[in-house]
Amino acid sequence: MVAVAVYMMIPETMAYMRLNAFTPAQQAAVMGVYTLGIFVFGPMVNGLVERYRRKKVCLVALLFLMVDIVAMSYLRSTAMVPDFYVLLALRAVLGATSGLAQMVLLSTLVVDAVQSFFRTEANHHVNWFGRFAVAVGPLVSLCAVSYESLEWAFTLSAVLVLIAFLLISAVKFPFKSPADEVRTFSLDRFFLASGARLFVNLMLITMMLGMLYTLALTMSFYVWMLVGLLVAVVIERVVFANAELKSQAVAGHLCVAAALLILLTQSRPAEVVPVAASLMGIGVGLLGSRFLMFFIKLSSHCQRGTSQSTYFLAWESGVGLGLGIGLCAFSGSPRLLLLGALAVTLCSGILYTGYTHCWYVHHKNR
Repeated sequence: MVAVAVYMMIPETMAYMRLNAFTPAQQAAVMGVYTLGIFVFGPMVNGLVERYRRKKVCLVALLFLMVDIVAMSYLRSTAMVPDFYVLLALRAVLGATSGLAQMVLLSTLVVDAVQSFFRTEANHHVNWFGRFAVAVGPLVSLCAVSYESLEWAFTLSAVLVLIAFLLISAVKFPFKSPADEVRTFSLDRFFLASGARLFVNLMLITMMLGMLYTLALTMSFYVWMLVGLLVAVVIERVVFANAELKSQAVAGHLCVAAALLILLTQSRPAEVVPVAASLMGIGVGLLGSRFLMFFIKLSSHCQRGTSQSTYFLAWESGVGLGLGIGLCAFSGSPRLLLLGALAVTLCSGILYTGYTHCWYVHHKNR
């Protein structure tokens, strides 16, 4: 729910800025500042969940996230002239609150809610639901705007956060006594330093996705992208269950590159949307799932939560940077943007096959 609400805000915020004649640089700054926001509370996550109830920290973050979305909705519904710095601040708060909520959820609540031998499966399932949000969020937003209004779309985002708040409130988490020594700032549950290479590689992948979001993609594109994500779940279970370790990530890169090439080479992109969007969904799904397992297996036993936060930060950082680059550098040039996205995908693929995979095999802990 939280991820869907956050991804709904991407087309909603861009539409709001276009309606109010924000410059490409201003749009890039507003969308890109989200990336800075998600890191704000990261060093404090471990200290917060050790000093206070874990569920309460997540709920308070969700509450402030909901207030932030409502504030954006209020700006849209009033006749007041939108202020760039106000919107910049609201977007930064969106990143900070959603980042804190999701890091606590992924690094602590999900891990502590299941028995140790089910934790990898739990991480896998929860992150797949979050991965669906890359298509579901924009799709729901576009549907809301098309059939109702932009104000209604903002309101729906806040409602989804409220539902997440209520669902987490209903779950009982086992009591855990705090550690004897709690540091206010630390890398625990925040950033896996040994996974920096995986971080960069995954960030390149999702940077391509963020760049695509700046295009005027249709509802049908996101529908077929969702179909591709669902197909990726099946392919992962059937085709890559016992396949060579490198094959899934290579296949994911090839699917994404093929999707971008199809969009680039066809004179009528609308006719190839089903194929291109499905391939995009398959590629993003396979890559996201494989890199999640890389982060888990790279971490030691006590670093599982940290690996989950690092994966989340890499994914969201790439999307945020891609949005900023797409709006600032390629505004009004869809073909150049697709070429840029293809170049980023090729860089990611070359980096993975030429360096990251071999490095990972020699450094994994599980």
